[in-house]
Amino acid sequence: MEKYYFIINPLASSGKAAVVWRDCKNYLDRHHVEYEAFMTSYAGHATKLAADLTGGSERTREKNIVVIGGDGTLGDVVSGVNISAQAAIAFIPGGSGNDFSRSNHLSRHAVRRLKQVLKRRKIAWLDYGVISYIQGELQQRRFIVSSGLGLDARICEGVQISPMKGFFNRLHLGRMAYIGVGLRKIVTESPFSVQVVLDGTKTLDLNQVRYISIHVQPREGGGFRMAPRADGQDGQFDLCIVTSASRLYLVKVLIYALFGRHIRLKGVHTLRCTTATFRTDQNVCVHTDGEICGHLNEFNVLCERRKLKMIL
Repeated sequence: MEKYYFIINPLASSGKAAVVWRDCKNYLDRHHVEYEAFMTSYAGHATKLAADLTGGSERTREKNIVVIGGDGTLGDVVSGVNISAQAAIAFIPGGSGNDFSRSNHLSRHAVRRLKQVLKRRKIAWLDYGVISYIQGELQQRRFIVSSGLGLDARICEGVQISPMKGFFNRLHLGRMAYIGVGLRKIVTESPFSVQVVLDGTKTLDLNQVRYISIHVQPREGGGFRMAPRADGQDGQFDLCIVTSASRLYLVKVLIYALFGRHIRLKGVHTLRCTTATFRTDQNVCVHTDGEICGHLNEFNVLCERRKLKMIL
């Protein structure tokens, strides 16, 4: 019988992930499924757990690692797992945004999704991104959904500390926290200038930039279709760059982004690349999978094609 290793962030979505795990545990126990469970207790703990489960002598042992939490928890596990290990990763959504699940049409019902994982009917090799930057020393982190800078990241940063997040999570309306914080950040955030180098050959110098989102998967921020054409298996990022001097127009762009229709608007630019370098005229907030990397003025991203084994 297969054994499953669960990495659970019990605090995700104001405790929702803990409830998801309770329901999953009850099913596992009733059906005598062999498993081991690990609860995260600090930032980056999921990364360490994934590294321990797939490093050293564990690298050659086949493992099924199931993540319960939000996209950030999944990103942490992807950052820690040894890509050369004999491991498959599955995700059971328990976060606020759950954009990986939305993008891949996974069931949001805990036990239903667990059954899908246990049956292992669909195995896919997916892309992931790698961000590299200097913060004292070279830092690297993988991401499975998206990265971004400017307003995109500032909204993620604001949602993490906003009391609206807990309120809307309890109503199962996590997206509303992103909308509420987003409207406030539109008023307070200023545009910036950035130089973007795509695949080492094409250079763009952009002004009045509000945000740039860098996508492996099409959705972020609780379901916004920021990159409706993104494909998690094509080995390329889909970039969405928004330039606008008008805050009111930016509200329109974000409303249209709920349905993926913003890409036809003036000031919205979509590009594809495998690598990109960003240099900004000021320190700008940067995120990966909703987790803040810091306020940077230069960083690189690389898309690794179909190197992550996932149970969908």
